[in-house]
Amino acid sequence: MSLMGESVVFDLRRESPDGRNWSDDVSSVRVIAPGGTPAITCTRPVLYEHDSFLGQTFEVARTLHTLHPFGAGDKASSACVPQGWTIELFEHSDWRGSMLRLVGPVAESDFKRDAPDGRDWNDKISSVRVTPPSGTPPIVGCTSTSVFHDSYYRGKRIVVTGSINNLHDNGDGDRISSICVPSGRTVVLFEHDSFRGRQTIATGPIEIFDLQTRSLGSGNWNDETSSIQFR
Repeated sequence: MSLMGESVVFDLRRESPDGRNWSDDVSSVRVIAPGGTPAITCTRPVLYEHDSFLGQTFEVARTLHTLHPFGAGDKASSACVPQGWTIELFEHSDWRGSMLRLVGPVAESDFKRDAPDGRDWNDKISSVRVTPPSGTPPIVGCTSTSVFHDSYYRGKRIVVTGSINNLHDNGDGDRISSICVPSGRTVVLFEHDSFRGRQTIATGPIEIFDLQTRSLGSGNWNDETSSIQFR
């Protein structure tokens, strides 16, 4: 069944466009956007583990000399770059080897099939250089375990040097939206105080710029943390 333009169907059983009863019978959908419209939108550059913007995501909001410590090296199969951003993707660490430049807005759904510059880039990206829009505040990596009230390391910063039994004591409970854990450190986030309830583990090096858009283990952890175990 195809729906085009500003189609509105209130009852797929009685008003089926092709004469078939489609009520409770749809399991998948393919969206074809108008010419020139990216297949997906993003607010920061994002690399995807699989083609068609599927699998694990890795936001590249800042320049990185290597993606491998973050588990993203040689694993990208598609990408989204928003308006005003430019990213340069390199074959090897330290910005060496062949380079692919993507200037936003662009959505590359399949590095292998689409071959953006005539070459298969699937699972072949190891470092990235990022140029954000003019005026965008820089994002720097962390040297100490830190959690932030807002996404992209904005708002109040809490440096975690030991376990925190109750974030609510200082007004920080259920307010964590981004997290940075350097190499060699691990934190466990808990839904409730006293290390109770649902939990998820973040082992460094890991940078999560937005806990609402990027899953950390079990579901959405944006504004859901009440205690932290530090290891």
